[in-house]
Amino acid sequence: MEIITKKGETIETYKASDEQKTTGSRGRKVGTAYQLENGEIIYVPD
Repeated sequence: MEIITKKGETIETYKASDEQKTTGSRGRKVGTAYQLENGEIIYVPD
């Protein structure tokens, strides 16, 4: 999983390691995000 955020001109990325994905010890899934054709991102909580 990769998370990309942009604040002004700064772009930050975060990649979860395989260990974090399989153990779930660092967090849990709280929803799903969809990117529309126009680039807009919609978040749907679980």
